[in-house]
Order: sequence, then structure tokens, then C-alpha cells
Amino acid sequence: MSESAYYAQCKVVKTPQKHTALSVEIKSLFVESRGSAGKRTLRDLLKRKSIFVGPYLVRKLMKQQGLFSKQPQKWQNRNKENGQIFANHLNREFTPNADTTVFCGDTTYLKVNGIWCYLAVVINLCNRQVVGWKLSRHHDSELVVDALHHAMLNVKKMAKIIFHSD
Repeated sequence: MSESAYYAQCKVVKTPQKHTALSVEIKSLFVESRGSAGKRTLRDLLKRKSIFVGPYLVRKLMKQQGLFSKQPQKWQNRNKENGQIFANHLNREFTPNADTTVFCGDTTYLKVNGIWCYLAVVINLCNRQVVGWKLSRHHDSELVVDALHHAMLNVKKMAKIIFHSD
């Protein structure tokens, strides 16, 4: 760098950044949307607050702050090809005989302290009682197997046991 360029750069007075209040507002709306709002959504949200700006200015201010919209991807079950399908012995008869123990299981998801978790529950169809459950951060076959193991520890062993789950 030449000497004159160095001194010219030193003389340049740092001007305050334009649109600082707008940048703060955009950042708060972006955080509120959990990072999914883009320039058009943010422009519409600002318009609701009676702040009228164009999408290009919103894009420029987002870029200056390093804000990039991230859209959630649609969940796809990629394990269908690998799954094993068994015969349906229950045939929708949800009132079993006294000599057969029939367990029915299902999974769901819920938010615990702001973290998504998966819950697998096993129900004894004879008395409609929850006999086993398991809570996990991952939705996999191990979750259901652990819930079934928990159920087997809590129930009297019978000659015939059926476990139905989807």
C-alpha cells in the first residue's frame, strides 16, 4: 500500500451505519421465526408494524448480519425398504382371550424442556393398562424394543404373547 493511500484511509471518518434500528428489528423478527423467515416474510412482518421497506433493503440488511433463511425439510421414512413385515395375527380383535397376552404399542413425539423427544408406549389390551414405556431423543426401532422389554418386566408371562405395533 502506498503512503498516500494509507494516510487517505486514516482520514476517512467512520460514518455510523444507516438503518441500525431497522437492522435490530429485522434481527428480532428473524430470531422470533426460529430462522425460517426470508426477505419477503420479514418485509410483511415489518409492514404489520407500519415499517414500509422493500425486499432488497431487507435482503441487504440480512446479508450484513449474516442471517440466512433455513426452511425445515419434509420428513421422509427411508427405512421402509429395509423393514420386515409380519403376518397380522391380531386381525383387529382388540378384546383378546384370557389365555393370550396381547400388547399394543405406538410412538409419538413431544417437547420436553424445549427439546423434541420420542415416547414409545406399550398397552396390555386385556386390561387397557400401560405396562411399558420408553422416552428417547431418537426415533428408531431400539426405542420400541426397549419399551417392550420394560413391559415384559412388568407383566406375568403367558404361554402366548402377541405384540402389535405399526
